[in-house]
Amino acid sequence: MKGAKNASLAGTLGAAIQTVANREEPSIKVTTRHYYRQIAVSLAKVAATAAATRYNGALALLRRFYERALESGHVGGNPPVCCA
Repeated sequence: MKGAKNASLAGTLGAAIQTVANREEPSIKVTTRHYYRQIAVSLAKVAATAAATRYNGALALLRRFYERALESGHVGGNPPVCCA
């Protein structure tokens, strides 16, 4: 991805989704982690067909969505806007 600090280490979007879904975090219940893994399988299928520009566009749209949700008070904070 253009401008990413660790672009050479990024791998595929599908692999990144799986890595996050499989991450062991004590604050996440086992059932929630299982659910995340199921969602990751679906997202990985989509990611396998998405071009980098489409992926970046989707992230940009989600960031804008959360900015508007914060502005309007629909979410209280900590939106997933990392990796800017």
